[in-house]
Amino acid sequence: DLKTFFENVDIVSLHIPLTEETHHLVDSVFVDQFKNNIYLINTARGAIVETSILSNLLKAGKILGLGLDVLENEKFSTYTAFEKSIYKELISFPNVILTPHVAGWSEESYEKISIVLAEKLHAFAQNLS
Repeated sequence: DLKTFFENVDIVSLHIPLTEETHHLVDSVFVDQFKNNIYLINTARGAIVETSILSNLLKAGKILGLGLDVLENEKFSTYTAFEKSIYKELISFPNVILTPHVAGWSEESYEKISIVLAEKLHAFAQNLS
């Protein structure tokens, strides 16, 4: 149950879809429910975590370490000044790791993606003739 979850968890690794219920699921209220300070990893969808509150939670020690493979806005060219300031501050923490949405990549997945792409290109070429 959730009571047991919040009393015992030290590491939260998110692997859930983005829905109306999960949008900004991880906010200050969520994090404050943990008995222990936590490590937070998000490899699911960026908008599940309310990014703007992360710096304060890191400074307060509520989040001991942060790994984000997904960001709320992954189109860097559209960042507002506010979004730029959030990520600039986050990358200044030694206990924060940001990666470019590649957590699921492996040699096997890269090979599979290449095979699927080659098959689609072949099918496209066949349709041209």
